[in-house]
Amino acid sequence: MLEVALPVRPNGSTGFVRSSDVSLSTHRARIVVDLGAHRVTAWEEVAEGAVALGANATPTPPGEFYMNEVQEQDDADTLFGSWIIGLSGFSETLPLTDGMDPAIVLHGTNDPSLLGTDVSEGYIRMHDDVIARLAQLPAGTPSRSGPEGRRSGSVERGVVGVGGHLSEQSSLPCQHGGPEAHRISSGDI
Repeated sequence: MLEVALPVRPNGSTGFVRSSDVSLSTHRARIVVDLGAHRVTAWEEVAEGAVALGANATPTPPGEFYMNEVQEQDDADTLFGSWIIGLSGFSETLPLTDGMDPAIVLHGTNDPSLLGTDVSEGYIRMHDDVIARLAQLPAGTPSRSGPEGRRSGSVERGVVGVGGHLSEQSSLPCQHGGPEAHRISSGDI
């Protein structure tokens, strides 16, 4: 059995899938959002840049999440910029919107002057050039947000899931100091 992170409230919920129902492959992609420094970094040197985070009343939640949706915007000249990347976590302060939990998203912006500030409803806003590079990462890419940024040492072992794709975070560090991740997939998950 493999333990998987579920894209449901409360953040951090897990479940199990049969190992025989999935196949495992490896990638090194990982996104880290340093809430204290207002910075995003993605391995392997994919992107790095300043971010705007949640305002005091609607903070960006810390935690271990994963990419579960990538959507290119028809009009990049909006609040959300050129791309929206959905994460598996949810706001801990916002109410239901149209009957759905408000998911945490990474997105671009049409106003880069806001980067480095706390102005959003918990979303993670970044320059369009940075979000465009993150949008190329595979589904299931692990994402961690926290005030400490990159932790030294290894990351706890845990499996995170995304629809038909799952990523496993390994405690083995990769060449660039980030954890190695494994991608497992199944049409039945």
